[in-house]
Amino acid sequence: MKKVIIIAAILVVAVIAGAIIASILLQPEELSLSGTYSNEVIGTGRTLTFDGDKVVATYRSAGVEVYTVTGKYTVGDGVLSMTFDDDENIPHNVFEGEFTFGMGEDHIIIDGIRYQKAEPAAE
Repeated sequence: MKKVIIIAAILVVAVIAGAIIASILLQPEELSLSGTYSNEVIGTGRTLTFDGDKVVATYRSAGVEVYTVTGKYTVGDGVLSMTFDDDENIPHNVFEGEFTFGMGEDHIIIDGIRYQKAEPAAE
């Protein structure tokens, strides 16, 4: 009987250790974005520029910049989270929050809206 209890205890410890290791290894990988993505049509729409953990969001109307806000982002497990620290009275809350996220070779999709990656500027 004593051996059965010892074996059961070892099995419980092994299962718990396995679960801990699996949860560490299966953490959703956080992605890093870089570059500029835009959904502008005829000069109207949004542009997002990612660099490191920073994001710059710009809104243009008829080719004229209406506002630009700077903040931070994280992306992982199909979710993009953006926060902005600008104190100006601009509607940056349109960009702020958590959004569904997808990524293709030359675009990203945020809450169902496709943002095309901009071509690097020619030197």
